[in-house]
Amino acid sequence: MRVSARAAERQLGISSAQNYILHELAERPSQSINELAANSYTHQSSVSTVVRRLIEKGLVQGEQAPNDARRVSISLTPSGRALIRKAPASWDSHFAAALRDLSRAQLRTIAACLTTLADAVSTHATGERTEGRAMK
Repeated sequence: MRVSARAAERQLGISSAQNYILHELAERPSQSINELAANSYTHQSSVSTVVRRLIEKGLVQGEQAPNDARRVSISLTPSGRALIRKAPASWDSHFAAALRDLSRAQLRTIAACLTTLADAVSTHATGERTEGRAMK
């Protein structure tokens, strides 16, 4: 995954996170930063940074929403649409789409398993004892 992401970055001049946001906007145009964050399972501040860089590159634009002065709607520019036609979908896009296809019960199971795994990794990394045995 990392190799294909780096190849795409060199070819397109954008990061995998930027590629993901461009694909997300192509699939669901005119999203707010909060909507992009929710749809990408990413914190709002991270998405905001990615979007700012895409605006600087002229690939997306932000416009005040007509029905809510507090909401900025992010959309692709013509340059962004042209780039996305050449850009392969990122692994992040496939991953997020797969998560959206899962039921709430499946997502809860995955979350519980990942929490257990993260706890085990943390315990292993700190060398704490688990169930009476030292971690090797």
